Amino acid sequence: MNLLNRLMRIQMVLRHVLYLNYLVPAPRVRPLVPDMLPLAIVDLNRVFVSVVILRSEGVRATLLPFPSFNYNQINVRTYVIDPQSGKQAVCFLKSGVTSAHVSFLTRTIGIPWQHVAFDMKVATDEVTNYASYEIAGSWDGEFSIKAQGTAMPSLQIPPFGDTESAVNYLVRPLIGFFGKGGQATRFSIRHPQINPCAGKLSSIHFPILNSLNLVEEKEMANPQSVLFVPEAQFYIYLLPTRIKGTIRQYTSFG
Repeated sequence: MNLLNRLMRIQMVLRHVLYLNYLVPAPRVRPLVPDMLPLAIVDLNRVFVSVVILRSEGVRATLLPFPSFNYNQINVRTYVIDPQSGKQAVCFLKSGVTSAHVSFLTRTIGIPWQHVAFDMKVATDEVTNYASYEIAGSWDGEFSIKAQGTAMPSLQIPPFGDTESAVNYLVRPLIGFFGKGGQATRFSIRHPQINPCAGKLSSIHFPILNSLNLVEEKEMANPQSVLFVPEAQFYIYLLPTRIKGTIRQYTSFG
Protein backbone atom coordinates (compact mmCIF):
# COMPACT_ATOMS: atom_id res chain seq x y z
CA MET A 1 0.00 0.00 0.00
CA ASN A 2 1.47 3.38 -1.03
CA LEU A 3 1.51 6.55 1.06
CA LEU A 4 -1.51 8.08 -0.71
CA ASN A 5 -3.60 4.97 -0.06
CA ARG A 6 -2.66 5.06 3.61
CA LEU A 7 -3.40 8.79 3.87
CA MET A 8 -6.83 8.29 2.32
CA ARG A 9 -7.76 5.28 4.45
CA ILE A 10 -10.31 5.85 7.23
CA GLN A 11 -10.34 3.45 10.15
CA MET A 12 -12.90 2.83 12.86
CA VAL A 13 -14.26 0.24 15.24
CA LEU A 14 -17.85 -0.84 14.67
CA ARG A 15 -19.78 -1.92 17.75
CA HIS A 16 -23.21 -3.42 18.35
CA VAL A 17 -24.03 -3.93 14.68
CA LEU A 18 -27.59 -5.12 14.02
CA TYR A 19 -28.73 -6.52 10.66
CA LEU A 20 -32.44 -6.87 9.87
CA ASN A 21 -32.64 -8.76 6.58
CA TYR A 22 -35.75 -8.89 4.38
CA LEU A 23 -36.13 -10.94 1.21
CA VAL A 24 -38.28 -8.95 -1.22
CA PRO A 25 -39.25 -9.06 -4.91
CA ALA A 26 -36.52 -7.57 -7.10
CA PRO A 27 -38.88 -5.16 -8.95
CA ARG A 28 -39.40 -3.25 -5.68
CA VAL A 29 -35.67 -2.61 -5.40
CA ARG A 30 -34.67 -2.02 -9.02
CA PRO A 31 -35.91 1.62 -9.29
CA LEU A 32 -33.74 2.66 -6.32
CA VAL A 33 -30.47 1.16 -7.61
CA PRO A 34 -28.14 2.81 -10.18
CA ASP A 35 -28.77 1.58 -13.70
CA MET A 36 -25.38 -0.09 -14.22
CA LEU A 37 -25.58 -2.29 -11.10
CA PRO A 38 -27.14 -5.77 -11.53
CA LEU A 39 -29.08 -6.92 -8.48
CA ALA A 40 -27.66 -9.98 -6.71
CA ILE A 41 -30.67 -12.27 -6.94
CA VAL A 42 -30.79 -15.23 -4.56
CA ASP A 43 -33.91 -17.08 -5.75
CA LEU A 44 -37.24 -16.58 -7.51
CA ASN A 45 -36.32 -13.06 -8.61
CA ARG A 46 -35.91 -11.86 -5.05
CA VAL A 47 -33.14 -9.88 -3.39
CA PHE A 48 -32.29 -9.03 0.21
CA VAL A 49 -32.83 -5.57 1.68
CA SER A 50 -31.09 -4.95 5.01
CA VAL A 51 -31.45 -2.37 7.74
CA VAL A 52 -28.04 -2.06 9.39
CA ILE A 53 -27.60 -0.15 12.66
CA LEU A 54 -24.27 0.39 14.42
CA ARG A 55 -22.03 2.50 16.61
CA SER A 56 -18.82 3.82 14.98
CA GLU A 57 -15.98 4.73 17.36
CA GLY A 58 -12.55 6.23 16.84
CA VAL A 59 -13.28 7.24 13.24
CA ARG A 60 -10.15 8.90 11.82
CA ALA A 61 -7.60 8.86 9.03
CA THR A 62 -5.22 5.96 9.64
CA LEU A 63 -2.08 8.13 9.69
CA LEU A 64 -3.62 10.94 11.74
CA PRO A 65 -4.46 10.52 15.45
CA PHE A 66 -6.99 13.38 15.30
CA PRO A 67 -9.63 14.55 14.67
CA SER A 68 -11.53 11.46 15.77
CA PHE A 69 -15.30 10.98 15.69
CA ASN A 70 -17.86 8.77 17.40
CA TYR A 71 -21.40 8.46 16.08
CA ASN A 72 -24.33 6.13 15.52
CA GLN A 73 -25.27 5.13 11.99
CA ILE A 74 -28.24 3.55 10.26
CA ASN A 75 -28.34 2.23 6.69
CA VAL A 76 -30.93 0.81 4.34
CA ARG A 77 -29.07 -1.23 1.72
CA THR A 78 -29.44 -3.95 -0.88
CA TYR A 79 -27.09 -6.34 -2.67
CA VAL A 80 -25.67 -5.94 -6.17
CA ILE A 81 -22.87 -7.14 -8.44
CA ASP A 82 -19.89 -4.82 -8.98
CA PRO A 83 -19.60 -4.37 -12.78
CA GLN A 84 -15.83 -3.78 -12.48
CA SER A 85 -14.84 -6.91 -10.57
CA GLY A 86 -17.89 -9.17 -10.94
CA LYS A 87 -17.93 -9.57 -7.15
CA GLN A 88 -20.88 -9.11 -4.87
CA ALA A 89 -21.28 -5.65 -3.37
CA VAL A 90 -23.77 -3.59 -1.40
CA CYS A 91 -25.72 -0.57 -2.58
CA PHE A 92 -26.73 1.94 0.08
CA LEU A 93 -30.24 3.20 -0.60
CA LYS A 94 -30.43 5.55 2.37
CA SER A 95 -27.94 6.29 5.17
CA GLY A 96 -27.86 8.54 8.21
CA VAL A 97 -25.39 9.40 10.98
CA THR A 98 -25.86 11.20 14.27
CA SER A 99 -22.87 13.52 13.70
CA ALA A 100 -23.64 16.69 11.74
CA HIS A 101 -19.90 17.19 11.07
CA VAL A 102 -19.50 13.70 9.58
CA SER A 103 -22.64 14.15 7.49
CA PHE A 104 -21.25 17.39 6.05
CA LEU A 105 -17.78 15.95 5.36
CA THR A 106 -19.04 12.81 3.64
CA ARG A 107 -21.42 14.76 1.44
CA THR A 108 -18.51 16.85 0.11
CA ILE A 109 -16.87 13.69 -1.30
CA GLY A 110 -20.01 12.14 -2.76
CA ILE A 111 -21.17 9.89 0.11
CA PRO A 112 -24.73 11.10 0.94
CA TRP A 113 -24.99 10.43 4.66
CA GLN A 114 -27.88 12.40 6.11
CA HIS A 115 -27.84 13.87 9.60
CA VAL A 116 -30.25 11.82 11.68
CA ALA A 117 -31.08 11.76 15.40
CA PHE A 118 -31.47 8.48 17.28
CA ASP A 119 -30.42 6.86 20.55
CA MET A 120 -29.09 3.34 21.06
CA LYS A 121 -29.52 1.37 24.29
CA VAL A 122 -27.78 -2.00 24.57
CA ALA A 123 -27.74 -4.53 27.41
CA THR A 124 -25.60 -7.68 27.19
CA ASP A 125 -25.41 -10.92 29.12
CA GLU A 126 -23.34 -14.11 29.06
CA VAL A 127 -26.03 -16.24 27.42
CA THR A 128 -27.33 -14.38 24.36
CA ASN A 129 -24.73 -11.57 23.98
CA TYR A 130 -27.64 -9.16 23.64
CA ALA A 131 -30.29 -9.25 26.36
CA SER A 132 -31.86 -6.19 24.73
CA TYR A 133 -31.11 -3.84 21.87
CA GLU A 134 -33.23 -0.72 21.44
CA ILE A 135 -33.04 2.28 19.17
CA ALA A 136 -35.42 5.20 18.83
CA GLY A 137 -35.23 8.45 16.93
CA SER A 138 -36.44 10.55 14.05
CA TRP A 139 -35.54 10.05 10.38
CA ASP A 140 -38.23 11.14 7.96
CA GLY A 141 -40.57 10.47 10.88
CA GLU A 142 -40.36 8.78 14.26
CA PHE A 143 -38.97 5.24 14.35
CA SER A 144 -38.12 2.56 16.91
CA ILE A 145 -36.67 -0.95 16.80
CA LYS A 146 -36.26 -3.51 19.58
CA ALA A 147 -34.34 -6.78 19.19
CA GLN A 148 -32.45 -9.32 21.27
CA GLY A 149 -30.00 -12.17 20.90
CA THR A 150 -30.93 -15.83 20.98
CA ALA A 151 -29.59 -18.31 23.51
CA MET A 152 -29.01 -20.98 20.86
CA PRO A 153 -27.63 -19.13 17.81
CA SER A 154 -28.80 -20.50 14.49
CA LEU A 155 -27.73 -19.03 11.18
CA GLN A 156 -29.87 -21.16 8.91
CA ILE A 157 -31.01 -18.51 6.48
CA PRO A 158 -33.04 -19.78 3.52
CA PRO A 159 -32.59 -19.85 0.60
CA PHE A 160 -28.86 -20.23 1.30
CA GLY A 161 -27.70 -23.82 1.54
CA ASP A 162 -25.18 -23.22 4.35
CA THR A 163 -24.16 -20.64 6.94
CA GLU A 164 -21.01 -19.58 5.10
CA SER A 165 -22.95 -18.63 1.96
CA ALA A 166 -25.47 -16.62 3.95
CA VAL A 167 -22.81 -14.71 5.90
CA ASN A 168 -20.73 -14.02 2.78
CA TYR A 169 -23.79 -12.55 1.06
CA LEU A 170 -25.20 -10.51 3.94
CA VAL A 171 -22.19 -9.41 5.99
CA ARG A 172 -18.86 -9.71 4.16
CA PRO A 173 -19.02 -7.73 0.86
CA LEU A 174 -16.01 -5.42 0.45
CA ILE A 175 -17.38 -3.02 -2.18
CA GLY A 176 -20.07 -0.38 -1.68
CA PHE A 177 -22.09 1.93 -3.90
CA PHE A 178 -24.27 5.02 -3.62
CA GLY A 179 -26.18 6.63 -6.45
CA LYS A 180 -29.20 6.51 -8.69
CA GLY A 181 -30.09 6.60 -12.36
CA GLY A 182 -27.08 6.52 -14.66
CA GLN A 183 -24.41 7.33 -12.06
CA ALA A 184 -22.95 5.55 -9.05
CA THR A 185 -20.22 6.27 -6.52
CA ARG A 186 -18.01 3.27 -5.74
CA PHE A 187 -15.78 2.73 -2.71
CA SER A 188 -13.95 -0.21 -1.19
CA ILE A 189 -13.62 -1.38 2.41
CA ARG A 190 -11.64 -3.90 4.41
CA HIS A 191 -12.37 -5.75 7.62
CA PRO A 192 -11.27 -8.98 9.28
CA GLN A 193 -13.54 -11.95 8.84
CA ILE A 194 -16.82 -11.23 10.57
CA ASN A 195 -18.79 -14.02 12.23
CA PRO A 196 -22.22 -12.80 13.35
CA CYS A 197 -24.54 -14.36 15.90
CA ALA A 198 -28.29 -14.76 15.57
CA GLY A 199 -31.02 -12.66 17.10
CA LYS A 200 -34.72 -11.99 16.88
CA LEU A 201 -36.85 -8.90 16.37
CA SER A 202 -39.16 -7.89 19.22
CA SER A 203 -40.87 -4.87 17.64
CA ILE A 204 -40.36 -2.38 14.84
CA HIS A 205 -41.79 0.92 13.67
CA PHE A 206 -39.67 2.03 10.73
CA PRO A 207 -41.74 3.94 8.16
CA ILE A 208 -38.82 4.49 5.77
CA LEU A 209 -38.99 0.90 4.52
CA ASN A 210 -42.60 1.41 3.58
CA SER A 211 -42.17 4.90 2.10
CA LEU A 212 -39.38 3.56 -0.15
CA ASN A 213 -41.77 0.78 -1.26
CA LEU A 214 -39.28 -1.86 -0.15
CA VAL A 215 -41.03 -3.67 2.71
CA GLU A 216 -44.74 -3.58 3.31
CA GLU A 217 -46.05 -2.77 6.76
CA LYS A 218 -47.35 -6.31 7.32
CA GLU A 219 -43.95 -7.78 6.33
CA MET A 220 -41.81 -5.57 8.54
CA ALA A 221 -42.21 -7.53 11.79
CA ASN A 222 -41.00 -10.74 10.12
CA PRO A 223 -37.48 -10.31 8.73
CA GLN A 224 -35.85 -13.28 7.02
CA SER A 225 -33.05 -13.11 9.60
CA VAL A 226 -31.69 -10.99 12.44
CA LEU A 227 -27.92 -10.87 12.99
CA PHE A 228 -25.62 -9.21 15.52
CA VAL A 229 -21.92 -8.37 15.24
CA PRO A 230 -20.62 -7.20 18.64
CA GLU A 231 -17.40 -5.61 17.31
CA ALA A 232 -15.34 -5.32 14.13
CA GLN A 233 -12.37 -3.29 12.91
CA PHE A 234 -13.28 -1.51 9.72
CA TYR A 235 -11.47 0.46 7.01
CA ILE A 236 -12.83 2.64 4.19
CA TYR A 237 -10.63 3.59 1.25
CA LEU A 238 -11.10 7.08 -0.18
CA LEU A 239 -11.62 8.86 -2.45
CA PRO A 240 -14.68 7.12 -3.90
CA THR A 241 -14.85 6.87 -7.69
CA ARG A 242 -17.79 7.67 -9.96
CA ILE A 243 -18.90 5.27 -12.65
CA LYS A 244 -21.52 5.56 -15.36
CA GLY A 245 -23.53 3.03 -17.32
CA THR A 246 -26.97 1.89 -18.37
CA ILE A 247 -26.95 -1.85 -17.69
CA ARG A 248 -30.25 -2.87 -16.10
CA GLN A 249 -30.26 -6.55 -15.30
CA TYR A 250 -30.49 -9.09 -12.52
CA THR A 251 -27.73 -11.53 -11.62
CA SER A 252 -28.26 -14.69 -9.60
CA PHE A 253 -25.91 -15.09 -6.69
CA GLY A 254 -24.92 -18.07 -4.58
